[in-house]
Amino acid sequence: VVVRNKRKQRSEASGSSSRTVHVAFFHPYCHAGGGGERVLWCSIRSLIERYSFVRCHVYTGDAASGQEILERAKQRFNIDLSGSVDFVPLKRRRWVEADTWPRFTLLGQSVGSVLLGLEALTSFVPDVYIDSMGYAFTLPLFKWFAGCRVGCYVHY
Repeated sequence: VVVRNKRKQRSEASGSSSRTVHVAFFHPYCHAGGGGERVLWCSIRSLIERYSFVRCHVYTGDAASGQEILERAKQRFNIDLSGSVDFVPLKRRRWVEADTWPRFTLLGQSVGSVLLGLEALTSFVPDVYIDSMGYAFTLPLFKWFAGCRVGCYVHY
């Protein structure tokens, strides 16, 4: 109930007649600079260019600042998103890392993804949640507890 109210309070506080749709991508390793990150930045660029009412957010566990992350995306992929993306820091990314779970690694990482998803959910509640790294257990969290529309695209 508290989580659902966060989103409702944000929309009431904005008070504007044109509603901004907040789309959040769950990508704890967004500063890595690989193919999955290119897909992430291209997706965000496409959403922003196509829909003026969309505001994109990225849940990240990287220590780099938002400006550093966007600068790397520009240098590496020639995708300029300056000022177009908000970052939601995650402090407990280690819960999804294999080193944290020396035994029952896949089970541990699955449990860890739920815990990291809870941290993300309590930090920012979007209208639309997109898992872009394959943490499927986060989808029900955002759908059932926050009432978000959910989707996923995972680049392996």
